[in-house]
Amino acid sequence: IDAQLVSGDGKTIYAHKSFSLTKEMQEFGYEFKMINNGDTASRLIFNLGGNNNDVFIDDVSLYKGIDYSQIDVYPLKNGDFSNGLFSWKSYSIEGAAASTTVVDGEAKVSINTVGAQTYGVM
Repeated sequence: IDAQLVSGDGKTIYAHKSFSLTKEMQEFGYEFKMINNGDTASRLIFNLGGNNNDVFIDDVSLYKGIDYSQIDVYPLKNGDFSNGLFSWKSYSIEGAAASTTVVDGEAKVSINTVGAQTYGVM
């Protein structure tokens, strides 16, 4: 089976990959770089010619790649509380009062006064 990503007019092949099929279910992946991001009419084509066998295609996905080098992929800091409450803030408003501590690697919020609102302790 051949898979191709082609331009909207079919004249330009942006990506091409051949896969060998068997009678068993298989999972395939292919990474490519789109050279024309402005071609919003591009098409993903599966070329099935050349044989008379049944081919089942399922769960096809196309993902836009992201350059993660400038992105913090783990924005939650100190999620295991190994550094106490570093990077964590607690707030009490509208008459609420609470204290936050770390006990056995877990944040413990002790609410002393509930306050006027259900969101009085955050």
